[in-house]
Amino acid sequence: MPPLLHPRHVKRPLKRWMRPRRRFSGALVLIGVRNCLVYEPLGVVGIMSPFNAPVSLAFDPAIEALAAGNSVIIKPSESTPRLTALFKELVAESFDERGPAVVEGDAQVSAHVAALPWDKFLFTGGTEIGRKVLAAAAPHLTPVILELGGEGPAFILLDSDIDAMGSKIAQGRLGNGGQVCLAVDCALVPEEALEPRRRTAQEQRGFPHPARQSRGLRHDRPAGLRPGQRPHRRGACTGLPCHPARHLRR
Repeated sequence: MPPLLHPRHVKRPLKRWMRPRRRFSGALVLIGVRNCLVYEPLGVVGIMSPFNAPVSLAFDPAIEALAAGNSVIIKPSESTPRLTALFKELVAESFDERGPAVVEGDAQVSAHVAALPWDKFLFTGGTEIGRKVLAAAAPHLTPVILELGGEGPAFILLDSDIDAMGSKIAQGRLGNGGQVCLAVDCALVPEEALEPRRRTAQEQRGFPHPARQSRGLRHDRPAGLRPGQRPHRRGACTGLPCHPARHLRR
């Protein structure tokens, strides 16, 4: 698992990363003066992770921040309360009070966390919430790193393998239940090649679904879109049908 391999990757070159670096100032009047760049911790780093990758997107940035000497506070998504409770338990067992901390709570707690005067804040999630996070950080001039959702079109060329195309698009669409930033949202196909590609895509609609949304907010949203039947979205550029997991994107 990446969260287990990541600490090893960081630990190996850490001493080299921490070493002061000699720098030339570029000013002729300072010739003979030694200049160096010294790396120091920023302070307290806040991390707000999403529901679709709650382990890696919480601990990967935390590992980097801790390696740099910072204190870390993690606020996982309110949609994963049991996992958050497990995080809090494991962190308490592995670190003392000077180590990282995990915060539990609903959306109001998340809003309060985003408004704190962090030395740096990292948020992964949807664009709408990302705007709110940035607005909450603005009064403190908190440096914020946002990783937001987007669109992932598949470009299908005239010389593409029709048989392989549908399967690969289905795999790209359904990876992690469709809950990744690289998930395919639509297909862009040359008009003259649309019909054979459409037939192949429709045949792939029986591709097994690797994950299910079972309850709570992430289940209610798509459930409300399908009165009596499963919804599907027509590709805006091609008419190719897309999987219902499209509606579960963050």
